[in-house]
Amino acid sequence: MFQLIPVNNKATAKQFLQVAVILYKNDPNWIRPLDKDIEEVFDANKNKAFRFGETERWILTDNNILIGRIAAFVNKKYKSKGDDVPVGGVGFFECINNQEAADLLLNNAKEWLIKKGMEAMDGPINFGERDRWWGMVTQGFNEPLYCMNYNPPYYQELFKNYGFKPFFHQICFSIHPKAKLTTVGGFCKIESQVPPPPQLLAASPCMLTQIIASSPDTLFHALKLPLVVGY
Repeated sequence: MFQLIPVNNKATAKQFLQVAVILYKNDPNWIRPLDKDIEEVFDANKNKAFRFGETERWILTDNNILIGRIAAFVNKKYKSKGDDVPVGGVGFFECINNQEAADLLLNNAKEWLIKKGMEAMDGPINFGERDRWWGMVTQGFNEPLYCMNYNPPYYQELFKNYGFKPFFHQICFSIHPKAKLTTVGGFCKIESQVPPPPQLLAASPCMLTQIIASSPDTLFHALKLPLVVGY
């Protein structure tokens, strides 16, 4: 039997971290973040986003076994180009490959956001800076850069089936730190690439595609879902 549990003490905060450890235990590409880097997102003394917003977290169990988690956030300073209604966010989503379980997590977050006056929901995103914990991996499931989101391929279907649609794309490329660069027409060109390379997150995907002229290793989607009929 599924049970949603709010994260409201040290024990449940620890379980929130453990969900990912359990789900990714057999995935060699997953890199576990330091616990403090996750905990600081939800610490009002460490995260300046609390000056303008708030967040709630939940874990999901099935017969007392951890199977999922999610966080929901509102931030008065959060706005993306094209937004014309109040938009909240969800992130730190982890779940087994079960649509019912995913829907339960997302519904709970959606209801909380509606109570806070939100009319649309972006995710997966961070409660804070956009340079970390942002977007869903949809292509190229390689080892992530530190503080970059990572997820199994089936998350795409869980979110798509719930009703999310792509909002914008982020592209991550890999280059070897010792690869030789030459300048061609004002742009840099990589002469060689030695596997296995580390990843470089594109701050400007179009520009990086033009500079490197190679196939992206990882493609991220940021997703959006209307919460109010008629939006």
